[in-house]
Amino acid sequence: MPIAAGLDKANLVGQGYDGAAAMSGQQNGMQKHILDECPTAVYLHCASHALNLCLAKASDVQEVRAAITTMHEVAVFSWTPKRGC
Repeated sequence: MPIAAGLDKANLVGQGYDGAAAMSGQQNGMQKHILDECPTAVYLHCASHALNLCLAKASDVQEVRAAITTMHEVAVFSWTPKRGC
């Protein structure tokens, strides 16, 4: 039987959110409402959001900030014939 947006419950095996209580709450969050309808839809904290939280906390360390700045500069560097080798 389809649920919202035409999704088939049989295919819903996971759900991931940013950890906000409105979404991840076990008593009244979205994960609870989905689990009521689709018991196979296991909740996991969104890996991308978890990584973002870790990087935000790590950026309090000056050495980490410097390393991230260097990685950004390397990532956006573009070689042109004017620069040469």
